[in-house]
Amino acid sequence: MPTPSTRSDGMHANRPTWQRDECPPWCDGDHREQDHEEDHAHRSTRASIAAIARTVARSASDLPVDGAEAVDLEVAVWQRDGSHQTWVYIGSGPSQCIEISVSSARRVMSALSALLGPPAVPPEDR
Repeated sequence: MPTPSTRSDGMHANRPTWQRDECPPWCDGDHREQDHEEDHAHRSTRASIAAIARTVARSASDLPVDGAEAVDLEVAVWQRDGSHQTWVYIGSGPSQCIEISVSSARRVMSALSALLGPPAVPPEDR
């Protein structure tokens, strides 16, 4: 039996008319009728990660000099409405990001785990 917020076809009654698909379980979107066409997407909550990123500068003799800077990385999952391709976003803005498929993200996680090994146990926990 449908609830007041659910139509007989299983879709939400207050869903915008542009929304073709039901939200995935991870969608944290507040979809509105007036959303811009480019915002017709399902987005997860973003996880924020404090990270250190490598920078490269040039010395007076034009040699590369490595440095480091603090950055706030965001990780999120998103999918354009009507598409069945889900993307994982990792970045600190549109100019410094990578968006890869979920299966690619899982391969990256596996490769990082193999390269880095298990997390080290802090000395105070030994």
